[in-house]
Amino acid sequence: MLGIGTWKLDLRGGHTIYLHDVLYAPEVQRNLVSVLTLLQLGFNIAFVGCYVKIHQDNIFYNSGFVLNGFMVLNIVNVSIKYDASIYVVQNSSTINDSNIITWHARLGHIGQDRLHRLARAGLLGSLTKKELPICEHCLAGKATRLPFGKAKRASSLLQLIHSNICGPMNVRARYRGNYFITFIDDFTRFGHVYLISHNSEALDCFIRYTNLVENKLSNKIKALKTDRGREYLSEQFKNFCDEKGIARKLTIPYTPQ
Repeated sequence: MLGIGTWKLDLRGGHTIYLHDVLYAPEVQRNLVSVLTLLQLGFNIAFVGCYVKIHQDNIFYNSGFVLNGFMVLNIVNVSIKYDASIYVVQNSSTINDSNIITWHARLGHIGQDRLHRLARAGLLGSLTKKELPICEHCLAGKATRLPFGKAKRASSLLQLIHSNICGPMNVRARYRGNYFITFIDDFTRFGHVYLISHNSEALDCFIRYTNLVENKLSNKIKALKTDRGREYLSEQFKNFCDEKGIARKLTIPYTPQ
């Protein structure tokens, strides 16, 4: 301990609290405020869960949260005045004001440009314009999958047919159908849509579609590509494709791309 003085608390809401007979100990890395001292000054302290609010005469002064058994206050700066000299001490929220990576983490890992705008506005303490170093947490949290390469398109009609089922929809058709199944030719991107009431109607729709397009185009469907929905993996569906000589292609699980 190097001295005793007056501690000035500049609160975020514009209020100021003066604490007298404060011990100055530079070895302590955090500034500690006695709850008992605040109560003796006439403040009311309300703990709600892990949060704390400080009032006096129905006036809200400050708030904070409980961390590791301590009440962390939301204050602007701290200064201690002594008879011999004046010491300026940063509070726990501004000890690392000059550390841009610390503010980057405090503000939810925002970008460098936004940090610089806040610093120019004087909202980040003594932080000056600095380059934001590489943040490993940002790299891990914002990492994305590699893009899927472009698939080789079909070179002729009915060479590859894509199919999928969508539903249930909020609005039903007149005959109570609230699903629809699509069949899209990969070469022309021309599609057919059938309204259905249940997923089990997928095979019936595919049979109707096959008879329609093969008769109309005088060609045969070579392959059918679908997801791994149970309506496409039934034994009846497999037998129909085997009889017609239609190759089955299934997408990889959990890859809607």
